[in-house]
Amino acid sequence: MRVLICGGAGFIGTSLARRMWQAGFDVHVADNEINLHQLPPSIFERITKQRREILRPATFHKVDLCDRDQTRRLLESLSPRIIIHAANLSIASIAEQDEDQAKRGIYDVTLGVLNELQVARPDRFVYLSSSMVYGHFTSRSVHEETPLKPINRYGFWKSACENKVIEICGKQRIPYTIVRPIAVYGPLDGNGRVISRLFLAGQSGAEFPLRNESSVLNLTYVDDVVEGVFLATTRPEGNNQIFNIASEDGPTLRELIAFVKKRYFPDLKISSSPSTRYEPHRTRLDIRKAGSLIGYKPAMSLLAGLDSYYEWHKSTFS
Repeated sequence: MRVLICGGAGFIGTSLARRMWQAGFDVHVADNEINLHQLPPSIFERITKQRREILRPATFHKVDLCDRDQTRRLLESLSPRIIIHAANLSIASIAEQDEDQAKRGIYDVTLGVLNELQVARPDRFVYLSSSMVYGHFTSRSVHEETPLKPINRYGFWKSACENKVIEICGKQRIPYTIVRPIAVYGPLDGNGRVISRLFLAGQSGAEFPLRNESSVLNLTYVDDVVEGVFLATTRPEGNNQIFNIASEDGPTLRELIAFVKKRYFPDLKISSSPSTRYEPHRTRLDIRKAGSLIGYKPAMSLLAGLDSYYEWHKSTFS
């Protein structure tokens, strides 16, 4: 069965492509491989090369998915049975700094694919959203029926995309699945998420700004996220459903820093910094729905996951 992963050369997309072809799917990847996160060119090229090596069994299509003609031609030529859309700007701070880039990199690119779905009429459309759609977590755990109250541009546009997925797929009677991961980390991540920034500070000697230190980090290893997306995509119980995908527990930011300092970077420098308005306070995502409907259960321990990321980070950023 043919699957198209939009944004399949990104951090999550690359590992997801590997999981899909290992399961026997005919995997096609659409990506334009732009350095959206302003990594140093040498580091970006190194990570891109690593991702491309993993993607060798897949068929790669260099496409600007904001270009409607390119998107239509791609879908017409492939007629994929499954479309997984992971082609979104992935960092909230960049979205907050550049409103036009936030809209184009999240909403416009998603709408561009949705508007051409009638060309391929897939059996399933899967959208990788974000826990940012919830805004501040106001209870001990947040489930899928919790009202969405995004507090930043990133969460706002992700929420708008979810609404469009439900609307357009509903009109065209195409089954959809929406996945809301949180705090993803692991090898191949150079996107400036909290773990990446923390390890970069430890390696370079720069100060790491400590904000919102009591916020809980449901740090979720990339392979666990990928398995959640895979199950949500391939199980019939995933049709027309929304799933939180996360680890079962996690440390506060202060606890994480103490652990990283003790185990990896004893000279790690920390500076206190006020919270920004675009950073929500978080507790935990409730993943019981994913567990009961599609059999999702995260497998990677925090220690093993951080050790894996540390080894990759050391070899890639040295």
